[in-house]
Amino acid sequence: FHLRGGAPSPPPSLAHLAHSSQRQKTACEVNSAILTSQARDKDSKLPMLLKMLVWAQEQLQEHAACPRITDLLSAKLTGCAPPDP
Repeated sequence: FHLRGGAPSPPPSLAHLAHSSQRQKTACEVNSAILTSQARDKDSKLPMLLKMLVWAQEQLQEHAACPRITDLLSAKLTGCAPPDP
């Protein structure tokens, strides 16, 4: 345990657990187990909803000029007309 200099490095036999890919895999497994224990779908609905949003925007873009969300993290609209003063 170190008080200065940040978190200690894990021992070599456990170093693979500290990689972001392993943490992501573990988080997905934990989330899936929680959802299953609550009698819900084991997969989150958010990824499917985001795919549907992108698809719907593409379909709409074929028929009309409209604002769209291009950055799903910030959810900022692009292609918007400025508001009337």
